Amino acid sequence: MLLKHDLSATSRSIEKLTNGTWKSRIKTYKALFGDVPIELTRAEGELEKIRRLRNSVAHQFGLDQSVIAPNIVAAQTKVPESQLLNWLGLTNQVAIAVDRHLRSEFIGDFETLLLFHRWKVDSKLLLNETGVKIEARLIGDITGFRKFVGFAIGQTPGTDYCRDIRRFYSSL
Repeated sequence: MLLKHDLSATSRSIEKLTNGTWKSRIKTYKALFGDVPIELTRAEGELEKIRRLRNSVAHQFGLDQSVIAPNIVAAQTKVPESQLLNWLGLTNQVAIAVDRHLRSEFIGDFETLLLFHRWKVDSKLLLNETGVKIEARLIGDITGFRKFVGFAIGQTPGTDYCRDIRRFYSSL
């Protein structure tokens, strides 16, 4: 909607999603996105262990990332291979759950919507920029857009889907 009306959003701080305890990160996630995937909630304790371990190792090298101290000898931290594999699996499960939640509730098919916006603004310019060739009679038409998307991303969406994109775009 912002793009269509040539507006820009103010930056929303996401620092609280990437800093602090996992309890506070999950609280921020809930405040920003409503629901929290159950996989994230269940993993809070283990994610907090990973965060503490990561911080203890990283802080041995100092907090100023612009200075590299070549003679630092960090204390060894031992993590059994089985624990490391469990943590990797857990973080993968959480990432998939968060991706699924955000994609279905907040992201959608932004790429096709963006292409449609550019098609509506100036389909001839878009075709020229991308080098895609479409019959002149289809330029500006939904069938032309459908063919353009097929050439541009390698997968041609259905006509009904393209009409839905147009309907959604027009409703913004």
